[in-house]
Amino acid sequence: MEYKDIRIITEEAKNIKKFEWEDIVNFIKKFDSISDSSHNSAKNHDLEYFKIKLLKSPYGSCYITRVVNNEGKCMGFQSLTKKSFFYLGKKIDSFELGDVYLESILQGRSIYLKMIKDSMDFLKKIFPKSFVYATANKFSQPWLIRGGFKLTDFGLNFRILPIKPFLVLKSKLLIFVFSLLNPLYVLLLKVFLYFFSFNNKISFDLIDNFNEFPQDYKPIHDIEMNRSKEYLQWRFIQNPLKYEIFKIKYIDNAIGYIIFKKALYKKTPTLFLADISINKDYIHYTQKIFLKILFKHYNLSKYAFIASCLSNKSYYWKSLSQCLPINFSKIPFIIHENLAPESSFNYEKAKIHFVFGDGDNI
Repeated sequence: MEYKDIRIITEEAKNIKKFEWEDIVNFIKKFDSISDSSHNSAKNHDLEYFKIKLLKSPYGSCYITRVVNNEGKCMGFQSLTKKSFFYLGKKIDSFELGDVYLESILQGRSIYLKMIKDSMDFLKKIFPKSFVYATANKFSQPWLIRGGFKLTDFGLNFRILPIKPFLVLKSKLLIFVFSLLNPLYVLLLKVFLYFFSFNNKISFDLIDNFNEFPQDYKPIHDIEMNRSKEYLQWRFIQNPLKYEIFKIKYIDNAIGYIIFKKALYKKTPTLFLADISINKDYIHYTQKIFLKILFKHYNLSKYAFIASCLSNKSYYWKSLSQCLPINFSKIPFIIHENLAPESSFNYEKAKIHFVFGDGDNI
């Protein structure tokens, strides 16, 4: 296929027609994840998911870049979801660059680079200065860097607490042996959770809305997502993917929330911490809150592992990194250099809060 046979189009998501949406979703379904984990599978991204994500952001218009052939069929797709970040208490226009999908026949031919440049050129006309970010994988990083992005030090780590560590083994014999020993490990883990979560003043309720939370959000970190009530409703309630949301109370006062998402690893349930926000005056209780929910609400023996993305620059890092003791991998954080606000952010000394729920990773 020649370049003349395709077009790259960037436009507002609200301008996409119904038949084009259907074409996009059918195209993306071909890229259903083949990894062991289902937490970010394309299979979960149906028409309702994309319409809520790209048409109902409380922070404004979202944008789509498509590669289409002469018949108008989708052969490539990427999105820019409108978000809002705080930097030193000031709201910054932000966009998340979502996963990019490209037909195999077009891969390795700089089409991806052309998509990146087209979307950034389009965005620059509307938002000359904005915070455009992505948690890019090793395949997309080189193209993103050539397209004007750069890696930044957000200190993101993928942390886990293994519950069934034998699942990573290859030998069927070893899997069998260690699966017999696993109930003892889980029992010891539950004893640990009980003693380290004990606090009669802390309680939690499972909720299905954020009505009791304030409309506006007051950040406690130098850099973090604007977690307004509208944002939380859009991200976790309207989202067709299911989340378990816990309101945290100290005595009878609401002091924050924790959100979990269930997924699968090799057909075994897993549990992800998707978001957390605790009042700064009570942040020293983070570990007890997290462990108490795990101990009292979840049957740990069902899960392969518990995991989350944590920044080592966060106020939550010390408490949660002890709860999720294994650093499975570092997560690269990448921003568009030319569009970044003047003087950029001071990443070196800033306190940063970023979790899975701040991106499309879960």
